[in-house]
Amino acid sequence: MLINVRDMWSENVALMHKIYVSNIINIEAERRAPWGSKFLAEFVGRNSSAITSGGVDEIRASILDFEECCKARDVEWRRRSIKKFIRVLDYDRFSRVAGNGWGAYELCSRAKYKVCPYCQQCFAMTIVRDDGSRCFRPTLDHFYSKSEYPFLSLSLYNLIPSCYTCNSSLKGVKDFNKNKHLHPFESDEKIKFSVDISDYLEGKRTGYSAWKMSVLHDDLCKMQRNSMRTFAIKERYAFVAPLLDRFCERVYQHYFVGSGRYEQVMRGTLFDPESVSRLDFDSSNYKDELFGKVKMDVLEEFQKAAAKFGARRA
Repeated sequence: MLINVRDMWSENVALMHKIYVSNIINIEAERRAPWGSKFLAEFVGRNSSAITSGGVDEIRASILDFEECCKARDVEWRRRSIKKFIRVLDYDRFSRVAGNGWGAYELCSRAKYKVCPYCQQCFAMTIVRDDGSRCFRPTLDHFYSKSEYPFLSLSLYNLIPSCYTCNSSLKGVKDFNKNKHLHPFESDEKIKFSVDISDYLEGKRTGYSAWKMSVLHDDLCKMQRNSMRTFAIKERYAFVAPLLDRFCERVYQHYFVGSGRYEQVMRGTLFDPESVSRLDFDSSNYKDELFGKVKMDVLEEFQKAAAKFGARRA
């Protein structure tokens, strides 16, 4: 992940989702033999918060509990339990819910952020027509795979609105419980982008641009390395380098040349001086802008360089 979105779901969303999943659990509990076994019913009772709308810590605790339950039983018990969870906590049904019912569309439409937190290169937004008919919504990534941990199929903080490329093409069925990755609902923003400002300024002086964008991470942090590799962060950001080069040019002009020069550069375009002075980038909302994290990191580096070299500050 590139950005932390722990505030993705509001309290009201969490409540509505909890009611939806709790109702499913309660219907199953009223059956003559709920969950098919007393042992499994007790597991659900212990972990009802994680199964509905509990936080990441509760989710991980439920995974550990399930593994302990499996150790106390045979392989067949695990198979039957997984089959039961898939049938009762039916994610496919949740995805199909139409009308006024609570489902994936209703959940995604209430997401705070509209950009994929794994890459920030694609939107993860929900579009509904004026007549109420649906156009599309983002995929919901199960951070902890629903095939391995189907009791988390509807768990709110196991559902991450994301783009198809990250969720289906790159992540697929990778087990993030066994192969640790940065978690958008929990982890700090550890992956950082960097520009060698000295090389950039030298390129401006000589007319030869040889600067490069680097992706930095702590070599000791396996989760960062795994996240960068799984979601191809280096490769994908190298591919969009020309777009970032234009942003660097705007930042350079703003901090090292001045607004007068900026007006000359942008005269005759659709940009007005006010929008130019804002660099066409809202740093306070970087989490919900395409390429927001890389722009934020670059902006901060130019600000530091401007202060170091005594250049004009914004």
